Amino acid sequence: MACGKKGPPLPPLVKLPVAPADLVAERRGDTVDLQFTVPSTNTDGTRPANMSRAEVYAITAPKTVPPLTDEQLLKRGTRVGGVTVKAPKDPNETADADDPADEVDPPEGPGLDQGALARLAESLTEDMLQPVELPKDSKRSKGPLPGDDASGPLLSPPPTVVSRTYAAFGTSPRGRKGPLSRRIEVPLIAPPSPPSAPKIAYDERAVSLTWTPVAPGASVQAADTDDVLPSRPPRPPSS
Repeated sequence: MACGKKGPPLPPLVKLPVAPADLVAERRGDTVDLQFTVPSTNTDGTRPANMSRAEVYAITAPKTVPPLTDEQLLKRGTRVGGVTVKAPKDPNETADADDPADEVDPPEGPGLDQGALARLAESLTEDMLQPVELPKDSKRSKGPLPGDDASGPLLSPPPTVVSRTYAAFGTSPRGRKGPLSRRIEVPLIAPPSPPSAPKIAYDERAVSLTWTPVAPGASVQAADTDDVLPSRPPRPPSS
């Protein structure tokens, strides 16, 4: 005969979708095209994912050491957009990864299928090109960064390139957020000018297409100046 002790009641396990995979952000002029794969599983490996939407957030900010946390990114960033996703009828009725596909009912309702490719686009404005004000953190501002030389650099520091960072996540029908995807940075440098009109020539064997190369845009490398100290190799130790 066995006996046991009843413990305190535990809160119900809340299933949340995994982070969206394959996030891509590509800038074309003043538009950033975004795409990612809608989650189809939960963080515990079960399926279908307990979600009804997927959101994308972005922030324009300088790099920090350590990087911004997910909470800071969501608080200081802005919502780019979202997509509606088909949701399970009962989030507690799930199947494990090795269960048959027909073990549970498929998600239903409007929106994209789970596992489908979602696409969004953001039109960049002047406000989006300006870095947000970050709160001062003693952990970020205290002391030199690794590799810094207190005596001063031999080379002028490279120019600061402002980037806009994107991240995606899924939300449950009750608004609970799943983990964020990997972050994608898009440099906000001036885009190159469009190429000249192409010239087409052809004969009976081939078609050739020529155009004038586009002039390079702003360089990320610092320009040479007279106030840069020359680099000298270290002397071998005296014997």
